[in-house]
Amino acid sequence: MNRYPADTNAEAVVLSNVRKIDFQYSDKDNDIVIISQTTTRIKILTDAGLEYAKVSIPYITSENVNENVYNVRGATYNLENGEIVTTKLNSKEVYTEQDGPNSYEAKFALPNVKKGSVIEYRYKKNSYYKFFLDPWYFQQQIPVVYSELIVKVPALYEYSWLLQGARKFGYYDGHVERTEHFYGSYKFKDVVYDMAMYDVPAFRKEKYITSVGDYIMKIDFQLSKINYPTGGTEEVISTWDKLINKFLTRGLYGKYIKQSKRLSDKLIDTKALAKEPEAVRFDKIMDFVKSNYTWNQYNSKFTSEDPSELIKKGTGNSTDLNLFAIALLEKAGIEAYPVLISTRKHGKIKYNYPYVQFFNYMIILARVNGNYILTDATNPYLLNNRLPERCINDKGLILKEGSKVQWVNLVGEIPSESMYSNTISYANRKLHVDVNLMETEYFAADDRDEYKGQKDLLIKDLDSKKYSLIDSSVVILNQKNKKLPYVQKYAYNIDTDVVMGKIYISPFFDQVISVNPFKLDNRTYPIDMIFPRKEGFKTIINIPKGYTVDYLPENMS
Repeated sequence: MNRYPADTNAEAVVLSNVRKIDFQYSDKDNDIVIISQTTTRIKILTDAGLEYAKVSIPYITSENVNENVYNVRGATYNLENGEIVTTKLNSKEVYTEQDGPNSYEAKFALPNVKKGSVIEYRYKKNSYYKFFLDPWYFQQQIPVVYSELIVKVPALYEYSWLLQGARKFGYYDGHVERTEHFYGSYKFKDVVYDMAMYDVPAFRKEKYITSVGDYIMKIDFQLSKINYPTGGTEEVISTWDKLINKFLTRGLYGKYIKQSKRLSDKLIDTKALAKEPEAVRFDKIMDFVKSNYTWNQYNSKFTSEDPSELIKKGTGNSTDLNLFAIALLEKAGIEAYPVLISTRKHGKIKYNYPYVQFFNYMIILARVNGNYILTDATNPYLLNNRLPERCINDKGLILKEGSKVQWVNLVGEIPSESMYSNTISYANRKLHVDVNLMETEYFAADDRDEYKGQKDLLIKDLDSKKYSLIDSSVVILNQKNKKLPYVQKYAYNIDTDVVMGKIYISPFFDQVISVNPFKLDNRTYPIDMIFPRKEGFKTIINIPKGYTVDYLPENMS
């Protein structure tokens, strides 16, 4: 097969993808371990499909979640001179990379892969964390011929599951096995779920989407009940109220806030702040946290260390910083509440299903002068009443003790503006261009963050363009004053040819969009621009002496 008939543009196709999940008792650990085995077979159709021979398997190792990837096997099959030639993966080529405080990836690349190859790999993964199972993706960014998930769960546990992207399975069977199995000194029958999908089309990702995970065909599992062998049952977070209670009263957030308040007296004079107007107090506290403590780039709904370590090291994850800010706000007499959210890449929350894994981040809801403000302490380049772009994702769950379940909209309502103003003059077969770039809101915050107010970083970026930058012309304005527009000024020269006495000028150079970001013939998911935006381009061309305008583009109504 050189092309996949159902999708002739496919660079590769998944022939089969099967995962089997089994719960087994470990005498060594005196605990039940979840063992999953995944087997994947892919046909490479084009050179672009070679990327699918590079495999990454995520897993987590922490105090509460201890996972391990092992027994990695793989092979590449090529048809040469009418015979199938097998090249096996060398186990020494499997390596591990850490991409977070507790998150890792087992990585490898299948050998001898080329257009026409069939690759196959399998691995096992064990986990002692039973609260939820890894999601299973029936759909991928290339077509899938066959995808199956088989889950065997002892009657000790009951799981609820949520299917997304399809109304029903291609095949489904659920039954209780006749035979019993020992789990320690107790015997249980296994409940078996077998679900499969056939001929699943590729999910083509385009720009301006929250997350592929919001729309791709997948299934999520969460533990809903434990049936104890000695009698009795335990419901496991079956409502939003119970989930809120877990975070507020079981030491997940409340303890951290109390400890932070005790430590805050040595850091900031909240008694003196109490004399200030509420809006001033709010800004001073958020500015204090943003300027003294650095986000370590890790998203989390849990804290990583005690607040004393945050103060000592000056760095922490998103929840470390935001809970610390809540403590200071409360100490200064400002109402503030944690809000659980899911970042854009993590996907949207399904409100009918109280699954804790839907969340991966926590922000702040503060009440200032009677108005509620959403804020976050991780980005020093944003105004204090703005959320980072990654947090603008539908709704968040307010954690407020003794209150009914409340959701808050996470929206960016203030337009972000970007305005290029160019002035072009001509002399000695060169175009001289003076550029003034003015930005507000998120456009401004992004460039304040990228260049840090340092001209050498901006010069390095501009030097990569197809023109001759005049380094001495580079100016950055309003780097620190976030309430004013951020400004870049610079000038450059471009060699140009005079053709039959005519000078041809492209007035906006590489500043405008040159490629349409929307390429799908049939886009089935919505366009999400994150926030309102206004982008403008203005160019003044000084006509050289002795020249007249020969042609101008027509005005667009």
